[in-house]
Amino acid sequence: MQFLRYQLVPDISPGVNCIRDREDTTHIRWSVDFNTPFNALQKTYAIVARFNDPTTGQPTVIIDGLGAAGTIAAADFVTTPAYFREFADRAPRGWEDRNVEIVLEAQMVNGDYGPPHVVATYLW
Repeated sequence: MQFLRYQLVPDISPGVNCIRDREDTTHIRWSVDFNTPFNALQKTYAIVARFNDPTTGQPTVIIDGLGAAGTIAAADFVTTPAYFREFADRAPRGWEDRNVEIVLEAQMVNGDYGPPHVVATYLW
């Protein structure tokens, strides 16, 4: 989805994937170096987005992460009320009727991810 602000970008360098902010392309804040042994990874990242697709006119939800751990952490975020509440409690009024993108971070310990936390949001 090229129109989304936050996008997963594979191989910004060999084995390094990132989430890029289209409004700040000079900085890469969220990346994972998959050349690192899996059990030594410190963090993973993911995107959750809900929007009306301009091509189809239909509501669309995207849950995707940097690697399997990031994707699973994002799925946990949208299916675990306590995790999602972190976003909902801080979101502006009326967010429920708007398009939303959320960037998540989860700490990694010995190859397992911890609770996902919101590190960036965009609503339109």
